[in-house]
Amino acid sequence: MLEYGAATGLLGFALHPLVADVVLADVSLEMLAAADEKIAAGRLHKARTLLLDFTSAPPRDAAFDVVCTFMTLHHAPDTDALLRAFHDALSSGGFVCIADLDREDGSFHGPGFTGRTGFDGSELRAMLERNGFRDVRLETVFEVTRATASGPRAFPVLLATAVRT
Repeated sequence: MLEYGAATGLLGFALHPLVADVVLADVSLEMLAAADEKIAAGRLHKARTLLLDFTSAPPRDAAFDVVCTFMTLHHAPDTDALLRAFHDALSSGGFVCIADLDREDGSFHGPGFTGRTGFDGSELRAMLERNGFRDVRLETVFEVTRATASGPRAFPVLLATAVRT
């Protein structure tokens, strides 16, 4: 399993009992250093970290069974390119699992944020399908509560799962 945008590995740590090996990938050396400390402390077995930016240098000859990401996709400057990179990194029949913001009004990050303000489910489905995924499933799975200029607010999070064709 590859967790992309892993930061300190929270998702990878939660899922590691269910998979044989975990690769925690991120663009931040500082976040990966924190994940490496957790791995060294014995909190995660059969795991390693990887400095990786799928948008500029996807791994060659990768064949993961699962690529997952949590609250990362809305930061990507080119969502289609990232989804294509996920597709290419998966073995045939592999799964992509994406948990990210449902469409919102920009309050989650506030002024100056240059990423997306979440995803409409039908839009995310279409993106996955045009980038080579099938059997797309979407579900609102939980809410993230965050302080905003107008006070605390709950933001729905979508879970999209799909299979590489």
